[in-house]
Amino acid sequence: MSMKIRDLVENANELTTDDVLHMLGLERRGERILPMIGLFSVGVLVGAGVGLFLAPRSGKELRQAILSRVGELRERGMAAAREVRAKTTEAMGQTEERAGYAGEGTQPRTTP
Repeated sequence: MSMKIRDLVENANELTTDDVLHMLGLERRGERILPMIGLFSVGVLVGAGVGLFLAPRSGKELRQAILSRVGELRERGMAAAREVRAKTTEAMGQTEERAGYAGEGTQPRTTP
C-alpha cells in the first residue's frame, strides 16, 4: 500500500481530474441538459392533456376547446411557415444578386 501512495506522490503532477475521480470511484457528469429539457417538455404536454381531460367540462365543451386550441396552433404553424418561406426567398434573392456582382466582368469558359 505504501508503494502505491509513494507512486501517487511522485506522479502527482501527471494526474488528471479524471484519474483522481476514478480512484475515488466517481466519474464526471455528462452534459445532459437537452434530454432533461426534452423530458420536461413531454411532462408538461402530458400534464396539460391530463388536465384537459380531468377538467370539469362536458364532453362537447372539451371537444370544442380541443378543436379551438388545435386551430390556434395550426394557424401559428402556418404563420411561421409563411415567415420562413418569405425569409428564404429574400435570402435566395440576395445570394443571386451577390453572385451576379461577383460574376460581372468574367467570361464564360468555352471548350474547343
